[in-house]
Amino acid sequence: MEAWNLEPFMSWISVPSIHLSGCKYESVRRAAWRCGLKEVEEDDEWTVLWTDSTVTLDSFRKMKRFQKINHFPGMMELGRKDLLARNLNRMLRLFPEEYNFFPARGACQPSLLEVLVWLWHIGDTDKACPSAEQPRQTEQFFSSPLLLPLSSQPFLIDGFKFDMRIYVLVTSCDPLRIFVHKEGLVRFATMKYIARSTRNLVKRTFQKTS
Repeated sequence: MEAWNLEPFMSWISVPSIHLSGCKYESVRRAAWRCGLKEVEEDDEWTVLWTDSTVTLDSFRKMKRFQKINHFPGMMELGRKDLLARNLNRMLRLFPEEYNFFPARGACQPSLLEVLVWLWHIGDTDKACPSAEQPRQTEQFFSSPLLLPLSSQPFLIDGFKFDMRIYVLVTSCDPLRIFVHKEGLVRFATMKYIARSTRNLVKRTFQKTS
């Protein structure tokens, strides 16, 4: 009887492995260990790749059928706030009735967040660039000045500004499959909200919650 070549199936039979060199969170390592995943290096045959940053299309193309990555192709367009705002406003212009579910941004353009980031860190040239992926020259931020409208009556809890986060796991985009964690996170400002005035307007972090 001819012997079977089981080598192509060994990845399914052996202990599932995870590659974590691009992950800085120890909680992920502990969770992987509790799930029985063996941590391996990039050159090894990994089952799961968990990384904090986005994954290039070339990396997706090199994946084998049994391998999984914790990102979808192109997710940076949704995960980065500036790119998300740009994409939503584009869709709002094309489909105004279908994309009226998010707050109107007025003059919000791709360069708006870049201008605001630069103004927020004015005087600190090391933080002038809006993102590591797209460094810009300082003078470009002044080519088209824009303003971000802020509510003069923000929603408060016991007088404090806050923001809320929920944690979701998206396992499929088509069909869309989302798991929502039962618990979320609320972050409060350290000082009670005071209406903006000429006295506190120059305090850059005075009314921040994040």
